Amino acid sequence: AINLLLPGQRRWWLFPPPHSSLSRQHALKYFRLVHGSASVAAEEREALECLQERGDAMYVPTDWGHATLNTMEVLSTAQEFVYTPEETDGELLARFSV
Repeated sequence: AINLLLPGQRRWWLFPPPHSSLSRQHALKYFRLVHGSASVAAEEREALECLQERGDAMYVPTDWGHATLNTMEVLSTAQEFVYTPEETDGELLARFSV
């Protein structure tokens, strides 16, 4: 998926495939309940953490999990990709490039 942030700021945690999972809980609630804090959760699950700011595009690789937290009001747009299991991320991105 690709996420473009227009105005605002968003904190991201990206979890590599061995540590990715799905949860429908709010990111802060999940981190506090399961791990005690977002910082501990990120370290325990080997997450990459970054801050997305106005105009930044964020790419989430295939099979990676993610959690986000808006640190202010935001407006963004995202594109989810549909791919075949044989496609690599590079092939997928090439198909959508302009």
